[in-house]
Amino acid sequence: MDAHHISGEAFGIKYFLKESGPIDFSQNYEWTEKYEDRKIFTFDQACEVLDTEFHEGDFYGIGGIITPEQG
Repeated sequence: MDAHHISGEAFGIKYFLKESGPIDFSQNYEWTEKYEDRKIFTFDQACEVLDTEFHEGDFYGIGGIITPEQG
């Protein structure tokens, strides 16, 4: 199965990339602490998000890594 998510950590807190909303759609993605809200990507999609949305590996001050889904 080619399922991945993008995660990061700041100040000892684990974050997961999710689609924006439901209130603010001014950006494509945002960070959440809720694992169940994470966006699932194929590996290629996750690479594209890192290339287009992240600046030098960071997205709003949090470095993102591609993490395979468990299971």
